Amino acid sequence: IGRWLLHAVRGQFVHKNIIKAAPVKHESTIGGITHYLMGGSLALSYPALYLVSGVPLPVNHVLPGLLWGLATTLLPWIIFYPAFGWGLFGVGAPQGTRPVLSPMISHLVYGLGLGIVLNIVSQHWSI
Repeated sequence: IGRWLLHAVRGQFVHKNIIKAAPVKHESTIGGITHYLMGGSLALSYPALYLVSGVPLPVNHVLPGLLWGLATTLLPWIIFYPAFGWGLFGVGAPQGTRPVLSPMISHLVYGLGLGIVLNIVSQHWSI
C-alpha cells in the first residue's frame, strides 16, 4: 500500500505490477500507517452508518461486525489489486500469495474484533 500510495501522490494510480515499480523510501512505514488509519476510519464508519441511517444499532455487534469485516475485503479485491496490476480479486497476483483467502481471513478477524469492542463499549456508553 505504501509504494502504491507514494506513486499515486506523484500521479501514477495504476501499475502493470506494483512489485516492479520503483521502490520508494519509507514505503513500508507509510503503508502500515495508511493501512491502520484506513482500518480505524472504516471501524468508525460502521456505527456511523447506523446512526446516519436511523437504523437501530444491533444488541450484539459480533455478526454485523464480521459482515462489516468481510465487506471491507472488497477494498483490496476490487480497488487495490487492480491498481497494483494484479486484476480483480488478485487473479494476477504473484505465485505463492493467497490474494482472496488471506485478506478475507484477516478482515474477518478485524470484523470480529470490531464487534467485540462495540459490544463492550455499548455496555458502558449505551451505544
